[in-house]
Amino acid sequence: MVFRHLLTKSRSLPGAVDHSNRRILTLKDTIDMKNSLLLTICLTLGLLSCTSGDKVSLGKGEYIYWINSETRPCVGVGEMTCLQIQKGETLEEGKWLHFYDGIEGFDYEPGYIYKLIVKETEIPPHQVPADGSSLKFTLTKILSKQKV
Repeated sequence: MVFRHLLTKSRSLPGAVDHSNRRILTLKDTIDMKNSLLLTICLTLGLLSCTSGDKVSLGKGEYIYWINSETRPCVGVGEMTCLQIQKGETLEEGKWLHFYDGIEGFDYEPGYIYKLIVKETEIPPHQVPADGSSLKFTLTKILSKQKV
């Protein structure tokens, strides 16, 4: 048996019979082995969750968007206020771009940096406004919201 060093003759399990001069597994030993197995499973799952990092599974047409903690004045059709965004897995300091459109389903709150999954959907050419984007932006998931 693998756990021979844990085996003793005290308080044997009901029905356990020693037919081969081996020590009998006790109830305490069984509980210790179960606890060891449970600990091993928990540690393995913990390590697996750490190694996956912040990898996010993206569907077709989905991208990671970072939204800055403040908006900026910008000029589109007229003067307006734009979100400041970055696209990609990592956030880079000072690389913010004006975002002239809205993100459907996303309620911006100043003072937070957001990491989002946004789905970009192509709008049929005959439905694109003269001054608008050919893409529709829809919030899929908020990955993080950090107070600045």
